[in-house]
Amino acid sequence: MRKPDNNLLKNRRITFDSNVWRKVVSPKDFPKDLKHTLFTELNNLCKSGQIIGCLSESIFNLEGIMKVDRKEIIGNDRGKVKRINTEFSGDVVKSGFTIGPDFEAHPGSGDYLKKHLNDARLVNFKILYCPRLAGIKNRDLTDSDFLNFSREISDRFADVVSEIESWGCGQAQIRAIGYKYAESWLDGIKIAPQSEKMNIAKAIAEWADADSLAAHIAYGNHIFCTYDEAKSAGNNSVFSMKHIALLTNEYGLDCRAPEYIFQNGF
Repeated sequence: MRKPDNNLLKNRRITFDSNVWRKVVSPKDFPKDLKHTLFTELNNLCKSGQIIGCLSESIFNLEGIMKVDRKEIIGNDRGKVKRINTEFSGDVVKSGFTIGPDFEAHPGSGDYLKKHLNDARLVNFKILYCPRLAGIKNRDLTDSDFLNFSREISDRFADVVSEIESWGCGQAQIRAIGYKYAESWLDGIKIAPQSEKMNIAKAIAEWADADSLAAHIAYGNHIFCTYDEAKSAGNNSVFSMKHIALLTNEYGLDCRAPEYIFQNGF
């Protein structure tokens, strides 16, 4: 397995998890938080450019869908196929198609998420791509929101998610639910009984978590900042101690709580 290229560890890029980032980008919205000062200092570090705050695209593409709507939206998404204009060259006819995300399939961010996304932009946060073929995309994200991307990053992302899914984590969990009901897991999610609704919502959250870690590793970011200890999901979570240890050993993952940043001189 490949470890991150140390040459990519520049400008102290820190990936903030879904349980941390809102308090970092919008500390004034959480004045009663016991760690308000800590989050305000992190906000100042991002604003000044001393650290570059990053967020996984999966926070908006997957977790940004309300739990009660995830079954229907993911179950019905099939991407968008576009036909390429036919070209004639002598006796040769060239034609084909492209497949990509269907931006109309995603409901977009609610006012709450949009507000925090705008605050993230104000303190120079960047989004990490999670490249998946025809994967669902949140249309509220713009090209300027994303950190530079390359084929190398895409290949490394694929490498990491493949490893994670071999453990039964990440997207593997939502696929497992779908395959109980159909040969195509997406069709299975669509026709699954309503009793599976919350299981599907949780599995999509696990998928988002795994893609966040994979994107962080793929980009070679410095620290993954989270309070997640997999207390509710247990050993099935990518954030379990076992799986974090595997990612640390295989890819050099450095997963820390926000306090660590200050304890180590940032």
